[in-house]
Amino acid sequence: RTRTIELCYTLADAEAHDTVRHEVWHAIQHCAAEKKGTPFKPIASLPDLSTFVESQLSDEHITGIKSAYPKDRWLTELEAFAAAEAYTAEQMSQLLRGWCG
Repeated sequence: RTRTIELCYTLADAEAHDTVRHEVWHAIQHCAAEKKGTPFKPIASLPDLSTFVESQLSDEHITGIKSAYPKDRWLTELEAFAAAEAYTAEQMSQLLRGWCG
C-alpha cells in the first residue's frame, strides 16, 4: 500500500541484494497489473514465462519454490525469482521506472 521497501544495510550481502531484486520485481508486477487493469499476475505470458523461468532457475530451485508457496502464487513467485537472477540492479531500476513511473 505504501509502495516502500525497507532495507537493512548491515546485511547487504549477495543474498540480500537478490532478495531486493525479487521484491522489486513484485512491485513491477503490481504496477504492470494496474496499468493493464488486470489482477496481480506475472508480466510474461505463460509460454514466455516458462521459457524465462527455465532459463534462469534450476529444476531444484523451481521445485523448492513450488513447495514453499501455495499453488496460486507459483507463477508470480517463479517470475520474481527468475527476474532476480536475470536482471542487474540497474536493469531492475530501469524496469521499475518504466512500469511504475
